[in-house]
Amino acid sequence: MIIVSQEKTEAINFDNIVRLSVSPNTSGQFLIEVHNFCDDFETVIGIYETEERAKEVLQEIINNYANSQIVKLPNMQYEKSISSKQLAKFMCYEMPEE
Repeated sequence: MIIVSQEKTEAINFDNIVRLSVSPNTSGQFLIEVHNFCDDFETVIGIYETEERAKEVLQEIINNYANSQIVKLPNMQYEKSISSKQLAKFMCYEMPEE
């Protein structure tokens, strides 16, 4: 699955992510950060006004990733009935604004 950053300036391959985290910044906003320790990679992919909203978005990413893995399983009966639009939705998650 690909995650597109909130500012639409980065696309991150979920398979290369070691950790996603929600953390506060000095302005009182909450960041969703991507970490990849193998390449010493860390970037902010979304900024939200409340911790609750940041956690909701993090859960959306997790759910979307889980759905993308189910769709890729071989011999799944409903795999053939999924539309290309639905498949694209599962394979690419665009970070929402606020």
